[in-house]
Amino acid sequence: MFKRSLPHRTAAAGLVSLTLLLSGCGTAGVLGAATRTPGTAFDAEATKSLTKGLSRVHEALFARLDKDSNRAIDEYEAGPTMSMDDFRKADKNRNNKLTFTEFKTYAITNMFFFRDTPAAFANRLRSGLSRAFSRLDVSPRDGLLVKNETSNRDMARLGLTFEYPRLGVTVKLTKVSAEAFGAADKTGDGKLGQAEFEDLYIELVVEALGGTPGGGTPPAPPAPPAPEDPAAPPAPPAEDPAGAPPAPPAQPAPPSTPGRRR
Repeated sequence: MFKRSLPHRTAAAGLVSLTLLLSGCGTAGVLGAATRTPGTAFDAEATKSLTKGLSRVHEALFARLDKDSNRAIDEYEAGPTMSMDDFRKADKNRNNKLTFTEFKTYAITNMFFFRDTPAAFANRLRSGLSRAFSRLDVSPRDGLLVKNETSNRDMARLGLTFEYPRLGVTVKLTKVSAEAFGAADKTGDGKLGQAEFEDLYIELVVEALGGTPGGGTPPAPPAPPAPEDPAAPPAPPAEDPAGAPPAPPAQPAPPSTPGRRR
């Protein structure tokens, strides 16, 4: 088994890691020449893409913890997953709620990258994914993946797994749908290169976590209520559906005068 994990802190801090498990990957694969060209802009662009992808993973994790979908995680929602020590440290404004920004900032700096930089972690993750890519790329071994090289049997045999122990997350990636494969195929040639496979991996993780709100838009913090001005005049009465102002109250009819008898 090939296991790639981040260096962890002291035992007092607990074991915190993000692990990429690739079952049966004890031997390193060799990527085809068409997969990447070392020393070019590929590395920088791929690192940037993976870093953005990991941000999407945190969006999905936030949505997963935000049970009532109010765009904030309170201590009751965090309790089953986060330690209260982590929760309090992440809660920078001490209001007993975590916004997406608070959650992501703390997760990345304290529960995800450790002493790594995002770029260094992305490079380590890419190294693990390149092994997975190489194991799938068998027929023909040309540095590109076609759909039948990502069959359910192949994916189950690969044992590709995303783990986030500090948040109690373990995701096993055993299926690649035709829709997911097609979405990752940015060039539209029916094949995936290394960078496209990395994007596919991120999307499979996000989907397994339950997806992201708004298709990838980070959840915004709830807007504060507008303050009331005590000096403001009272609001006028509402108009009827037709837009007409309310009718004035009816005036009482004048008393009738008895008629004269002839």
